[in-house]
Parts: sequence; structure tokens; C-alpha cells
Amino acid sequence: MDKSIFIKKIKTSDPFISEVLCRKYLSEVGDDIEIWKILFDALIFTKNNFEVKLLVENILKRDFFSVSYLLLSIRYLLLSNNFPMARQLFLKIDFQENTKDNYLKNDFYHLALIEKIRNNISLLPLSYVVMPTTAHEFNLKASNLFKTEPIDVVCFIAKDFHYSIQHRIAEELLNQNVKVIFSNSIWFIKTIKPKLILISEALYGNLSEIRTYCPNALIVNTRHGLGDKNHAAIGASHCDKICVSSESIRELMVDEMLVPNSKIWVTGYPQLDDFFYSSPTNPSSDEKSHTKSILFAPTFNQGLSAAFFLQTDLVKKLRGADSSIKLIVKPHPHLLGIPNLIKSWLDESKSNNNTLIDTNPNSNITKYFHECDLMVSDVSSAALAWLLVDKPLICLIDRKLAEASGHYSPDAIEWKMHSAASVVTNPLELYLEVKNQLKNPNIKSKQRDVFSNFLFGNLKDGKSSLRVAKNIIKYLRENVND
Repeated sequence: MDKSIFIKKIKTSDPFISEVLCRKYLSEVGDDIEIWKILFDALIFTKNNFEVKLLVENILKRDFFSVSYLLLSIRYLLLSNNFPMARQLFLKIDFQENTKDNYLKNDFYHLALIEKIRNNISLLPLSYVVMPTTAHEFNLKASNLFKTEPIDVVCFIAKDFHYSIQHRIAEELLNQNVKVIFSNSIWFIKTIKPKLILISEALYGNLSEIRTYCPNALIVNTRHGLGDKNHAAIGASHCDKICVSSESIRELMVDEMLVPNSKIWVTGYPQLDDFFYSSPTNPSSDEKSHTKSILFAPTFNQGLSAAFFLQTDLVKKLRGADSSIKLIVKPHPHLLGIPNLIKSWLDESKSNNNTLIDTNPNSNITKYFHECDLMVSDVSSAALAWLLVDKPLICLIDRKLAEASGHYSPDAIEWKMHSAASVVTNPLELYLEVKNQLKNPNIKSKQRDVFSNFLFGNLKDGKSSLRVAKNIIKYLRENVND
């Protein structure tokens, strides 16, 4: 059978059948790393961890064994929770040759991080860091301050942009001598078994393993958005403590989502803290010179996102021919995974002065809140956060398209927010409303104030991260023995 046909067959087969077919093939061929990988994938899928160990031992004895097979073995030993054997192989590696595989890089980085914590071995160079470099720099500083386990807190950054949510919490914890580290690796968390795991979104398929391997760890969710989109309850379901932005949001979760009151920490919204500690990159709009700035910040969900209404003629639809208006576009990080969309916007930006497309997934959108006079969005959490600054908000949305989305939650706060915004349904009419709102910024000021107080209450002070950290420290002191 042609190999390409064979690979297609085993990849589309039941994992148990795939395992059998791979075993038969490899018993004859032996040296075929692609098929070995598919075999290991089948074993991981069926949670046959002991068999992974036996097959790695088999590979180590083969005459075709090479560095590539060594790297493959380490990867699947870690995925099968066999850290001791993976470590033994890891310590044999010469890191002069840099692997191009980001998964392996991340594995090696975390193996080295454990060695750093346990044995004060140097961390791997930046070329092996597959997370925000700022998180690595924090880990380097933190691991130099404590030399022993157990680790108190792991800040789990499932997405790179979660670092911007968690970094002030981590800094405060470290200042209070809490052993805290950043990681984006589930096997790392399972291996070091921290006392507390800080997350910023639901754990999804990883929840069961975390509960199994870290049964005593408290899971705290900061959340990474303010809206619902039929998802907020999952974030609460996948943790022991959920952080919310106000008493009103606490009541909403208790009354409408069956979240126990005891599960909720009212802390404020940590993502907004950077806003209170940052200065405007430019002065706020100067009425005398008539310079204005607008921020376009769409969400990512198909049917809900304004991004897909402005795939072409972005600049024209937002500011017409008025190039004196500065346009800043900050897409949701998930939109960066749609290269044609981002390329179209970047190309437009090159041919239009006074425009900026921020494609850094790790940057905090609140840094633009000082500078900009108006936001154009949809039902995004960025729009909800924008209400903090009492500036005009325009929401571009097509309700019929939205209704087809599984994330459409018509009674949720992201839709109620429209009472404090100007809603536009036709992209061709957007610029007219932009002009109107820039000229009359106070039209819905009272509504914005009401909704802002609902969202944030009296916690608009830049101390949300501090409150989260204090709650964590209180928990560690009262519930965890050294």
C-alpha cells in the first residue's frame, strides 16, 4: 500500500485500530519516525501510558536510534506523565543544536526549569522560550529567589495574552515571598503539583488530569473577559474560585448561572490595572487642533465580530477620507489566526497615514484607553472594559447573523451594554456615526456611567490584582501546611 494512503487510513481510523496497524507496519519497517509518532498519539489518546514507556524502551535498543528518536521519546514520556524517565533522557541532550519544534522547545524549557528549581541548574537560552519573554524573565528572577519545592503557585498562561492579566498578581505574590512561577505546560503543573493554580480561562480537556494529578491544588480563575457569550459559567465550573469585577456580577453569577456564592471572589478586573499605572502615549484629543483618535477592537467569534464586516476598506469605513483622525486597530488575539484578514488590514495601513494595526497578542489593549476618544467594537469584553473611561462607544453588529452563533446570549451583559452605546448595523453608515459621536461625546454619558458602575462598582482603583493576590495569600496561610 502506498504510504500516503496508509497514513491517511491510520489517521482516520479508530485509535485502537490505528495502534494495531502501526504496530504491524513498524514490526516490518522499524525505522519510520512518522509512524512511531502516530502510534504514540494513539496510545496517549487511549491513556495507555505504561505502553508508552515500554515502546520507548524498545526504541532505545534499536540500531536506528538517533537524536530525533530521543527527542520524540522525551515528548511522549512527558505526555504520558513519566517525568523521571523523560528527565533521564533530557540530561543526555547536547543543547548546542537547537530544535525547531516548538512543542519540544517548550518541553525542554520546562524540564530545565524544574532542574533550575531543584538543583540550581541554568535555564535554557531564550531560543528555547515558547512563551512571552517577560514570563521567562519573571521565572528567572523568581527561581533565583527560592531553591526548594513545593511551588506555591503556578500562573498558567494557556494563551500568551494571559500574561498581561496575571503579571501584577504574580509580582505581588513574589514580593510577599510566595513561590510563584509562570508556565504554559500542563505536564509541568502535574509534575510539580503546586498548592494553587492561577488560570485565566476554562481548563477544558485538561481539567480532569489537573484534578487527578493535583487533587489538593486550589484552582483560581481570573477570567480574561467580562462578557458571557454562553461561556462564563464554564469558567466558573472549571475552578474552585472565580474572580469577578463587582458585587453586581457576583449576584448575576449566583442568580443566573448556579454558581455558589462561596466560589466567588469579588476583586475587580485585573486586566484594567495596567490602565491606572500607565500614562497616555499621546495627550488626549486636542479640541483646538481637532485631532481625534479612534480604537477599533473587535471580538473574534464568527457572527458576533465586527471584524468580518470590515475585511476590506477598513480605513474608509471607519474614518472616511479624514486622515487627521488617528486609527488604532487592536484585534482580539484569536483574530491573528486569520492571516488573510490581518494581511488585508496591514496592507491598508501601509497606504493610509495615521493608522496603527497592533498585532502583538501580548499587549494590553488598555494602554490605548487614555489616548483614544472613541471605540468601535461589537459585543467584545474590550468594549465592556472601555465603559470605564466614559468615552463614546459604537457597536457594529448584525443581530440576524449573531443569532446563528452558539455564543449568542441575548440577555447577557455584552448585549445589555448596547444601551450605553450607539449601535450600527450597516458598515457603510459607520463613519457617519463616528463623526457624530466624536462631535457629541456626551450623548450616552449617563448610560455609560450606570453600566460602568454595574460592571466595576467601587473597584475602579487599579488594585484588582492586589486583591486577588491577597486572597491567594490568605488561602495559602489558612489552608496549606508547608
